[in-house]
Amino acid sequence: VLEVRKQLEDKYGIQTMRAGGWTIKTTLDLRAQKIAEDAAAVGMGYSHRNRSDNVALVSVDVETSQIVAMVGSANFYDSSYGELNVTTDALIEPGSSIKPILDYTPLFVQREGVNYGPGSVLRDENINKLYCAGYSGGCSLTNATNTFYGDVTIRFSLGHSLNIAAVKALYINGIDNSLEIAHALGDTSYCEGREGYGLSIAIGSGCGVKMVEHANAYASLARGGSYKDLAYVLEVKNSSGETIESWEDKEATSVVDEQVAYMISNILSDGKARFNIYAPGGSQSFGYVVPGVWTATKTGTTTTANSAVTKDSLIESYSTAVSTFVWNGNHDGAGLSSNANDVVRNTVGTYMERVHKEVYEPDGRWHSGDQPVKPAGIQTLTINGKTDIWPSWFNSSKNSGVAKEKLVFNRYNHLLASSCTPEDYKIEVEVTKTTDPMTGNDVYSVPEPYNRETSDPCDYTPPQVALSTSGNNIIATVKRGTYGIAGYTLYVNGVEQSGISLGADGVIGGYTLKGTETSVKFTVSDEAGYVATGEMTLTPSKTPTTDDKSSSTTP
Repeated sequence: VLEVRKQLEDKYGIQTMRAGGWTIKTTLDLRAQKIAEDAAAVGMGYSHRNRSDNVALVSVDVETSQIVAMVGSANFYDSSYGELNVTTDALIEPGSSIKPILDYTPLFVQREGVNYGPGSVLRDENINKLYCAGYSGGCSLTNATNTFYGDVTIRFSLGHSLNIAAVKALYINGIDNSLEIAHALGDTSYCEGREGYGLSIAIGSGCGVKMVEHANAYASLARGGSYKDLAYVLEVKNSSGETIESWEDKEATSVVDEQVAYMISNILSDGKARFNIYAPGGSQSFGYVVPGVWTATKTGTTTTANSAVTKDSLIESYSTAVSTFVWNGNHDGAGLSSNANDVVRNTVGTYMERVHKEVYEPDGRWHSGDQPVKPAGIQTLTINGKTDIWPSWFNSSKNSGVAKEKLVFNRYNHLLASSCTPEDYKIEVEVTKTTDPMTGNDVYSVPEPYNRETSDPCDYTPPQVALSTSGNNIIATVKRGTYGIAGYTLYVNGVEQSGISLGADGVIGGYTLKGTETSVKFTVSDEAGYVATGEMTLTPSKTPTTDDKSSSTTP
């Protein structure tokens, strides 16, 4: 209400608006507003986890861009900061929540030359030489885990909120082009002047967003890449009952192709894309996942001047119906005690679950199972050894920047072969190679389970097996190697035998020598796929003895 009054006073003048008699109908939905206030209270119940004192939430209807709920601060009646509307009055560094809007949406747009999709590889590596170029102070760029992950896909990088690929994406796009698209989607306040900003804005540093604009930018993605102006007011009547203004739903302005928006939403809704580093909490925690509601989610954090101290905790969650952005921190900007995001997760999770089931579903504006419809043109391809979705304009032979090459690996531990790798362990694997657009270095993508990042230390030991007999029993002496035993098979006179077992004493159960055998072969495979073979030659009609010759061979 205060925000609406401020806007109308700016538009019609303070004296006019305070003369009285005005009837103003806002876009706020009282049901959604009550749910938002309840959700904020639920979230603040976790404030002891990071010693915060404030939370704010804004929720935008996807179809109309009407603001349906707004909580400007945790406690309106707090005399020190209660009337501060964080959602509209403050510029907040968005942290990693800017990455989908500023970095990856522009990257996925159709372009001359190399085109990109969720399966494209941008190498996660040290790029300080380029990132810090021209900066004389302390400067470095790492991931939150202080680890680099090598040749990983954009799906992996965005899902795990890695910083390197985001910076590379901004570099490829160009800062001006990225800002133009981010502003067109709705984040008009982010780096508004467009001058003097560097690559750090890729990770939400150095510029601020207005929460309400940020939620609307994500609403643009939710409606397929098309922008609508935010709406606060449905109708204004003066003291005479005349309608001075009324809201009209105008046609959305297309900013990016719907395939681009779909690819971003597909990544942000993919719990598996967060699974490798942050499993299991990162992929399944409440807030990231909303029971019964398809959502796409992106978190963010910022730090104080001390990069080890978290300042803001942020989360964006959107569905096909509503886009909601939540901030948590201290009203005076003081650092938090940890980077725990329990407050924002539980706030947004509570709100998104209830607003869909208690408001949008009863109104017929949302149904369980609703999720973005795959646009015509989206294709599923295996590129860079990874299967993923790609836009219609991606052509693996023309605009992928991908070349084929063969590398040699140890077939058993799947590491890159080195000079000490035995020849019979080697396997040649076709891989794809691209050139990193920022560093100019070669980037390799290999099919699973092979690992190009680590060379074979040649410490792999295969299993061994030897055969002998004792009475009518076949004895297999098995020595495991580096990996455990995965399975075994018995062949008698060239015929595979079923129902066999291997006892702790080495006796092969399920088969008894009959005196008609001429050859026995027993294979043992380890968990790496190595198969060791023990073979034994017998003389028919001869009673087997422990003196029968046995041998052990390898593939």
